[in-house]
Amino acid sequence: MSSSSISTEAILVSETCIETLQLVGRAGSSCFLLGGSRGEGAMPSGPNPYELLSASLAACTAMTIRTYAERARLPLERIQVSVAYLRRSGGTGNAFERSITLQGPLEDEQRSSLLRIAANCPVGKILAQGADIRTTLSDDAQRSFLMHVTSNYRDDLERIAGDNPLMGFD
Repeated sequence: MSSSSISTEAILVSETCIETLQLVGRAGSSCFLLGGSRGEGAMPSGPNPYELLSASLAACTAMTIRTYAERARLPLERIQVSVAYLRRSGGTGNAFERSITLQGPLEDEQRSSLLRIAANCPVGKILAQGADIRTTLSDDAQRSFLMHVTSNYRDDLERIAGDNPLMGFD
């Protein structure tokens, strides 16, 4: 299958026209606020794009670890992932700082395996490799949104959990 034939879920973002830089996002049946006023003393309505990117990496990391732990039948009780986006000055690049907390009666080798599997999360791989961004002008963003509602993210997690040499499975 060529990379252009893989479908992903489209996210639709529209201005609310209520507050400057306030947007509403739609992902499937979920709706959420983004951005909003960032002026002095103003409370933003939702996360900014950098925060969303960090949240995506954190969520993907936690889901990847959980999928692996379930397949390996590890006694992982809870996962917490913190991600901070670091925008370096002087054009030296950008970075994400990720911190993982694993709770449960895990042995040192199990913790090490879970830490190594975190590097395989699909969002982390995309961020590390970069991605081509193709842009088109659409007369109807809603129609475009509805045409891209299938997602293969869960399949990617299952593949990573099943194909990873750390797993010890077929």
